[in-house]
Amino acid sequence: MDGTALFQAVAAIFISQVVGINLTVGKIFTIGVAATAASIAAAGIPHGGFVTMVMLLNSIGLPADYLAYIVPIDWL
Repeated sequence: MDGTALFQAVAAIFISQVVGINLTVGKIFTIGVAATAASIAAAGIPHGGFVTMVMLLNSIGLPADYLAYIVPIDWL
């Protein structure tokens, strides 16, 4: 599920930039590791990565409410 790992990492960085939170090198590393682990755990169904995306956002200290920035445009 390489696409899921890439999507989750890019989405987490995008969300943090949109809300104005600067990421440290440690948090970017955490995003990479958590996105890889989450992509392994994600279900192989369309939009299955959103469930694990909540875990990824919580691991870097962002609330899951910010996922609303991604959901409307994901299907495009």
